[in-house]
Amino acid sequence: MVSNPSAVLACLVCLALALALPSPRFLRRVQHPGSGSGNAHSKRLPTTRLLWAVGTLGLVGMWALGASVILIALVMIAATLWRIASGIAVKRRSNQRKRYLSQVLGLVVGELRAGTPMDHALEHALEELSPVQARAAPIPQQLHATVRAMRLGAQGEKHLLAVAHEELVFMAQCWNVAARHGVALAPLIHQVQLRLDAELSHHSETNANLQGPQATAVLLSLLPLLGIGLGASMGANPVALFSNTAVGAVLLLVGTGLLCAGALWAHRILQGVAA
Repeated sequence: MVSNPSAVLACLVCLALALALPSPRFLRRVQHPGSGSGNAHSKRLPTTRLLWAVGTLGLVGMWALGASVILIALVMIAATLWRIASGIAVKRRSNQRKRYLSQVLGLVVGELRAGTPMDHALEHALEELSPVQARAAPIPQQLHATVRAMRLGAQGEKHLLAVAHEELVFMAQCWNVAARHGVALAPLIHQVQLRLDAELSHHSETNANLQGPQATAVLLSLLPLLGIGLGASMGANPVALFSNTAVGAVLLLVGTGLLCAGALWAHRILQGVAA
């Protein structure tokens, strides 16, 4: 333990409060809704900040209960790995939805050009791709609901705009424009499909080009572990230093924090380039 744990606890609590407080940009969006982007995301509470605050307070609780600094460091590393893995999983699911929607739109365009009404075209496309629709939720469910609404007399484009998931918004907008101005729907839907295909192709090419930087980021993240292993092989006993001395505990927590922050920052940069 460090010689003055109360000061460390105070610092960690302040950090948690700073992370939990909304940013000035968020406050401006709440006070002036028209000045922001206007989407639902800009009006949600900053859940990421709240998660970080809860995590920091959890570490404070572990410290107050006398948990080992090594255990706290492992929890920090596990949380960082979970955050990175969850971000990758979210992007993968988004690409699966885009790929599924592109296939649906390709079938719909063919049906529309053959003179099939939109509700029947959507229904046929969804039936054709039913074996793979489970991986694309909630896109198939919303399209099925739109077909049912059209059968009950509702305007399909209005219904889809009201419930559309992120990947469906552009399609719903194009459909609404076609219905409002009497434009042929098939060419607009085809353009939506081409846009989705271009996004998927760009993502695939970018991921291939980022293999080198990703490997470098992983290697740099593993260097501290290599240093600890090297010290242990030389008889320095770094584990005892970290767990039994105040200086070692501070070095371990600060070093782990910097390591996690660097890994998250590198992941954010790489995700931004891929986007």
